[in-house]
Amino acid sequence: AALEIARLARDSGFSSYWTAETTGPEAFATLGGVGASVGGMDLGTGVLAVQLRTPMLAAMGAATLQEVVPDRDVLLGVGISSPVVVGRSGPVSRTAVTGARVASVRSATQARRVPPVCCTGP
Repeated sequence: AALEIARLARDSGFSSYWTAETTGPEAFATLGGVGASVGGMDLGTGVLAVQLRTPMLAAMGAATLQEVVPDRDVLLGVGISSPVVVGRSGPVSRTAVTGARVASVRSATQARRVPPVCCTGP
């Protein structure tokens, strides 16, 4: 379904394809498949749950994806995710966990020359 949706989005004029991790497939695998099969679109995660992978693992996923699609931007949405994910992983302090992990992901992606894109919320 992801490839079909990505092709439809590209053909409709969208310049990027985004996927989220809530109850479905892993984001970087999905984006790698889309990137290898559908050209002309930047690729983004919205949202990688910070409590489900270490900052270095998130940075490694982004760096690997950037190697697969070097001519496109890899955009990272990082946060605590959805109520479904939070409910499975236990209570999360929005500011303490998210702020520290976002800073770590940003630092790791800059070291690997992956353009970081990050937004912070309340």
